[in-house]
Amino acid sequence: MRQLAPKAGDWSEAEQVGIERLRAACRTVNHLEIDCDRTDVGDPWCIVYDRHQNRILIHIARIDRRYVVVCPVNKRSRRTATMDAAIDLAFAELRFSRAP
Repeated sequence: MRQLAPKAGDWSEAEQVGIERLRAACRTVNHLEIDCDRTDVGDPWCIVYDRHQNRILIHIARIDRRYVVVCPVNKRSRRTATMDAAIDLAFAELRFSRAP
C-alpha cells in the first residue's frame, strides 16, 4: 500500500533519499547544483540549477500531499503521487539515466 506524502514540514527521510539520488547524479555534471528550502507556508521544494546558463532546470515541490515537477525550460509541469515518481520525472527531463 502506498503511503501518503506528509502534510507539511521538511522533506521526510524517505523523500530525502530521492533528493540524494538526484544530487548524486548532478555531482557528475560540474555546473549543476541542487538547492532545497520551504515556502512561507511550509511546503518543501527543491531545484536543480544550471550555473552556466543561469537558470532553473527542474523544480520539485510537495503541495497538498502530492508532488509537482516543473521543467521551466520545456514549459512542462506534472503532478505525481510519490516522490520516487517525481525523481524519475526529473531524471527523464535532465536526460540522466536512472541512478541507483
